[in-house]
Amino acid sequence: MSRLLNWRSRLHTYLANNARTPFQPGFFDCSLMPAAALDAMTGTDPAAAYRGNYSTVEEGLALLQADGFEDQVALVASIYPEIPVLHATEGDVAVVKQGRDLGLGIVLGASVAVTARRGIAQLPLTAASRIFQVSA
Repeated sequence: MSRLLNWRSRLHTYLANNARTPFQPGFFDCSLMPAAALDAMTGTDPAAAYRGNYSTVEEGLALLQADGFEDQVALVASIYPEIPVLHATEGDVAVVKQGRDLGLGIVLGASVAVTARRGIAQLPLTAASRIFQVSA
């Protein structure tokens, strides 16, 4: 999936519009927020089949596993190539540890946008353990 010509403004509009959206599995969580950001940037939602179809993180993981993915990271890895963390650019997908689980976020330069209990938070890029490149 390639980025749309106006991907940057679409990404920032999406993030601004959801800055205070509360965490809710199946609608706005550590997998679906980045997937919706990818949809804003590329016009394709890689998590469309899962959106609204689970109400706990465990149910979401079970749906991914039923489709042959170990977790949300494996789904992203099946779509985008992995690159070194230090090569990350704005709009790439980051894997970050959130509590005891892995979550996904969107690179914003030196930070990563991630879901938090009450909206979107930012972590330093150094919190990312893996990066997946979204084609320009």
